Amino acid sequence: MEQQIQASGSQSNLWWQKTSLVLNWIFGIFFAIDTIFEIVDYSYSSITFFLCTAITLPPIYNYLKKKFNFTLSGWLKIIIIFALLVFSLFILNFEI
Repeated sequence: MEQQIQASGSQSNLWWQKTSLVLNWIFGIFFAIDTIFEIVDYSYSSITFFLCTAITLPPIYNYLKKKFNFTLSGWLKIIIIFALLVFSLFILNFEI
């Protein structure tokens, strides 16, 4: 009985890891495309979108994680991205 509980817990953890990886790729590609559009418009908010890309896109995040020896939890990534997007809205309001 105890083995079944442990097995179901590890399956749930594996499911969450795969889902997190897929969501990181989806949002990372979205932010990368948006960064390109912001750079074309010569917008300062492209910096914030680039930072969102670096946090979410797995190859860039893994490189930064190895280079600077740090990790961000999932919730911390969400909070940082939300803060960067709010900051980007303020930048866009001042550029107009």
